[in-house]
Amino acid sequence: MQSAYLQRRGQRDRAGYALLLMLLLAVVIGMVIYYFALSPPIDRETSRMQKQFPDKYPWVEEFRLRKRGEEAQERPSAKQPNIRGTFRLEAEVREEGKDRGTIQMLIKPDGTVEGTWLADYRTRAPKIDYTVINAKFKGNTDPSKIYSDEYGEDLSKLYIITKGNFLILETNFETGKVRNLVGYIYVTGWIGPDYKAFGQLHITSDKKTQTIFQWSTLAIKLIND
Repeated sequence: MQSAYLQRRGQRDRAGYALLLMLLLAVVIGMVIYYFALSPPIDRETSRMQKQFPDKYPWVEEFRLRKRGEEAQERPSAKQPNIRGTFRLEAEVREEGKDRGTIQMLIKPDGTVEGTWLADYRTRAPKIDYTVINAKFKGNTDPSKIYSDEYGEDLSKLYIITKGNFLILETNFETGKVRNLVGYIYVTGWIGPDYKAFGQLHITSDKKTQTIFQWSTLAIKLIND
């Protein structure tokens, strides 16, 4: 009798925990939807300035993102890396030389890209802990964009552009406040003919202010032919 009672009680407890997790998930999803529904529009002057610096404000080049099921309009050139199989890329993320976790990406033969940012880090001044709860992104390569720097153009690099959403838990040890940060994540970058890659990770809540991180390849592996 007692064993059956304990078994039934355990089942009720597990059901209660599952219901609580579902309610918490629903609250988080509701917060994200509510936030993005109320995001204020960007004024014309801000939009004009951002369009002058697309590498710093990647959301102005969302036209480079393919729609679901849309095929690539242009194939990589002979000088650019040829993605014949699916590659798994892992990269370190840095902010002013400080560790900000890692990126994991899959780059597929059709040029589609998907990935996630994993991070749990602390700043010293102010003393704040940031835990990335969710930061997933999707996008594609775009052979039409040409890399350039102070040394000129490099036709051998292949451009990546992705977009997603993030949820970060911010714990301020100086004020004792805890809050959720939500917004957009953009991961952009370049793959060289040697398959080494680098780029930027942008997080923004309003497409006006942002935090920009740098990333570079730790490892890249062909996972199928």
